[in-house]
Amino acid sequence: MKTLAFLCAAGLAAAPVAIVAAATGGTLLPTEWRLAPPPGTVVATGTLPEGIARTADGAHLAVVEAGQAGAALRLLDPQTLAVQRVVNLPNAYGDPLPDAAGAGVWVGGASNDVLLHVDAASGGVDRTIALPQPFWPAAIARSPDGATLAVSGDLANAVVLVDLASGRVRARIATGRHPAGVAFSPDGATAYVANRGESSLTEIAVADGSVRRTIAVGRHPAALAFARDGKRLFVAETDDDTIGTIDVATGTRTGGTNAAPYDGAVVGASPSALALSPDGARLFVADSAANAVAVLDVSPGGLT
Repeated sequence: MKTLAFLCAAGLAAAPVAIVAAATGGTLLPTEWRLAPPPGTVVATGTLPEGIARTADGAHLAVVEAGQAGAALRLLDPQTLAVQRVVNLPNAYGDPLPDAAGAGVWVGGASNDVLLHVDAASGGVDRTIALPQPFWPAAIARSPDGATLAVSGDLANAVVLVDLASGRVRARIATGRHPAGVAFSPDGATAYVANRGESSLTEIAVADGSVRRTIAVGRHPAALAFARDGKRLFVAETDDDTIGTIDVATGTRTGGTNAAPYDGAVVGASPSALALSPDGARLFVADSAANAVAVLDVSPGGLT
């Protein structure tokens, strides 16, 4: 598979954006900074690409586009990055969540207050789940057993637990202000929510929807990722430029690591998304203000 690097336009949405840049000379930004071209193939997306994920069957890359060119789900071939199709999705927003198997993917419907399920193989929307109003789904996570979706509502200051079999909301749990990233513990018993508006995490017992505790973290947490062993939870603390580490057993923040993508970097990395490598040894951090990806060692004895 070809090298893949992503350029996310976090606030600029005036023209199609290349998610993989390889043109000679790099790219000149409106700030007069120049991006050096990474190796790889150039593929243009619509405006404001917000998240990307590969479907479980490996046949599609799904890119959520939320900018002025029209909200959509762009589907690409993972090998060639050729466009397979563009599915118009009103008010599509956030990161897509692939099904555990097959070609399906869930996308939030923002101001429509819905979850949309797209069959990437056909491009059809085959399921819609209504959420409370006003809600604005910001992030979606699936429980390890596949039975429940947890969805954060930016406008509702709440998270809902959705029963996938029935498509019904079975619990609504108050969180901190402007909840963003959501993650289930590996055993599925606990859900964590990053409260972007008040720099905390809400820890929720999935069985009954009760709030166990609130955990103080760095400024404006946006995304969450568990370590492979489930004992540590990593938090993208956007406006502290750090990756915080939570000891899950005690519910305390045990440390923070600078997310700068290179030595000597100045303030302004703004980590906004996290992904764990398949072997669990590395944490990939999207530094949205630095137009870069930082790679952290999170193996035992690495990042703590």
